[in-house]
Amino acid sequence: MRTNMLLLSAVLILPNVSHAAGPKHPVSQLDKAVETIRRQVEWFGPHPEKYSRHFLISVATMNLVQSRVSPLNYALLHKAQQTLPRNPEECLSQRAGICGNQVLTFIAIGKRLGLRTRTVEFYMRGEQPQQNHSHICVEVFFEDGWRLFDVTWGTYYRRAAGRVDDLLSWTQVKQSTNARKLAVSNRSDLWWQQTVAAGVDPLEYIDAQAMDVLLGRGGTIHLTSTTAPQPLYVPTHQPNYVGRNSDEPDRGAITCRLVQVASNCKSLTIDVLGLAGSGQLQVRGKVGSVLVAFDGIKPGRLQVDLSQIQIDNSLELSVRPTQPGEVGYVVFRNIALQRAPAAP
Repeated sequence: MRTNMLLLSAVLILPNVSHAAGPKHPVSQLDKAVETIRRQVEWFGPHPEKYSRHFLISVATMNLVQSRVSPLNYALLHKAQQTLPRNPEECLSQRAGICGNQVLTFIAIGKRLGLRTRTVEFYMRGEQPQQNHSHICVEVFFEDGWRLFDVTWGTYYRRAAGRVDDLLSWTQVKQSTNARKLAVSNRSDLWWQQTVAAGVDPLEYIDAQAMDVLLGRGGTIHLTSTTAPQPLYVPTHQPNYVGRNSDEPDRGAITCRLVQVASNCKSLTIDVLGLAGSGQLQVRGKVGSVLVAFDGIKPGRLQVDLSQIQIDNSLELSVRPTQPGEVGYVVFRNIALQRAPAAP
């Protein structure tokens, strides 16, 4: 490969890794990853002609994380009953992690390199709650828009006939009629090969119908009941809280919608695990709603009277924060519905 020697002296202005004076400490794996990506991006010079600087950082980070935070290695650790990594530093050290680990590692590295990011979570609903499953990607904001990166599969979506770095957001991918043709993926990855060999579509979220999507932890999660005649709603491979758990600008709030709710339900009971922040828990039907102040909620069973609510197949649980954008959320184990007794 012919080397352009002019690029060797180029300096790309990026945040520097801190080297404060004092006793020397071992360089963390996260520090090493940041420095590796910095050097790779600097190779393209301070003003790349064909690439956005943020595109280069994002792709370099995705490639590094996909290669060093391996779901296959994670599966091997799990099979051997060894300790699994819990944070980006451990993921890089053990060279293992599943999609959630990969995205958190991507975000941790990206933050050090000046990327603005948010998670994109896909919750596919099966015919039974036990068949639910999920996947997570990340979006990076550059060139006045969000751009989707699926770190697990080394995938991004390039606009047809666009620049090399003209990528689509999740919303644009979903609206596209040929998203699969726009996908640029690393199909040589062994986890991709294993997944395809098992008959699973790595990019199934493109076409999934019964699916909830959270952008920056904001959106609606649908829960279906697991028992009858008194329905019980249990989050299965789904978030188990409602409200907003971060005041970061790119983070949102989760709303929970209970489906297949009978119109004669008279009350619901929430098995509360905890809460944080301030605000009111809101239970809303087709007509009417009930508000419960956080001051009146404690861990344990919280019963909510539904007699003043008109129900039409669903109920919605959300949190109204004291101030817009503030933290306020309720964590729960399950939600049970109680129906009115049948007329004699």
